[in-house]
Amino acid sequence: MIYCCDDHVDMALDTVVVEEETYPTLNSVPSELKLSTTCEYCQNMAVYIVGN
Repeated sequence: MIYCCDDHVDMALDTVVVEEETYPTLNSVPSELKLSTTCEYCQNMAVYIVGN
């Protein structure tokens, strides 16, 4: 799973496709994790969870 912000969601989707060779899923970060979870590409707050 990759936690990402709005700006890096396209990079996270591409990463999952290349590394996992499958369609990615895109979910919102649960409200209880929003304040403590940051984007894996920058230090902004994560908005999405990209996985497979």
